[in-house]
Amino acid sequence: MTSKGQYLQTTMNESDPAWNLNPAIVDANAVTVDPAVLLEGYRFILTFMAEEGIDSPLNGGGVTAAEWYAENEDQIREIYRGDVRKAVVEEEGRHFVLTESHWQGAEKYGGAYSYVYDPSRPRLLSRVIRPTNVWQVDSDALSVAVKADVSYEMVVLPKPGTTEELVQPTNGFMTYSAALEPDGKWRIEGYDHDIKTTEAW
Repeated sequence: MTSKGQYLQTTMNESDPAWNLNPAIVDANAVTVDPAVLLEGYRFILTFMAEEGIDSPLNGGGVTAAEWYAENEDQIREIYRGDVRKAVVEEEGRHFVLTESHWQGAEKYGGAYSYVYDPSRPRLLSRVIRPTNVWQVDSDALSVAVKADVSYEMVVLPKPGTTEELVQPTNGFMTYSAALEPDGKWRIEGYDHDIKTTEAW
């Protein structure tokens, strides 16, 4: 549930072509990692990328940054939480997850620009995540990174005075790294992205 209403948050599933790791994109420094462990970390990162990197309730301002951080803190390595909190809550540096709330509520739109929130369907019209590189990260724990080209479309409310829903396209790349910690959980410890979103209005 968000302050703007409910929606069906999207995730990864086994039918997605990206779900199975293509050995051709695995860097030489990661081939010594147990394949089952590497696949587990890879899928954790892809799932985080889909659910929070792209389709987070924070994207669009449905929750506050503090609310998002409290909900997701356990998915982030403790040694990295200060950096993430600065990026998300204090809005310093590049966004840890993609947010478009600077448009949604912008004065030039009169606060009317918003994704569609409907409990019976996603806000995401389409999404392609195409992993291009997987490698082992130099860290104090077993850590892997996944870089992927991403392309997706979000459904936006009609302009005032019209009835046709519009589409907001985004293209670029996203990278997240995650470490396997002693409690057996993978947690995010790094990120990078270069994304271009085109306003629907």
